Amino acid sequence: MITDRKLAPFDHLLGKRSERYIGRLAGVNWQAVVGRRRRLGIESHLVAYDHLLGTMTDEAVAKLAEVSKQTITARREAQGKESWRERQGDPLAAYESVLGQLSDDAIGKLAGRSKSAVLKRRRKQKKSPYRLRSDSPAL
Repeated sequence: MITDRKLAPFDHLLGKRSERYIGRLAGVNWQAVVGRRRRLGIESHLVAYDHLLGTMTDEAVAKLAEVSKQTITARREAQGKESWRERQGDPLAAYESVLGQLSDDAIGKLAGRSKSAVLKRRRKQKKSPYRLRSDSPAL
């Protein structure tokens, strides 16, 4: 196969780097890389990151593993491991009383969460934003 000939020089990377990365190097799609890796009986490179699942955020593991957050989340859930955030508790719970009284950005920095996470929580609580702007959506 033409694809296998293109991938053969990169066999040493199979199981060590992401399929997307190898695919870009070889000029083939990532599905072809997965197929070759499986035909050769090589485990996914993600196995090397399994011990990190639940010990740090899915985003951090995904960045290390060169894959999407969704891939890591699905792998962690399939293994029945609790997320790092679930194990840490809800950092925004301590700031419920100031939602709408401080900016979402300020609360996010205090809680160690993103501005969008605070925005989502504030909207769920049906609280108005700290500073109403003309372009803010109505609650």
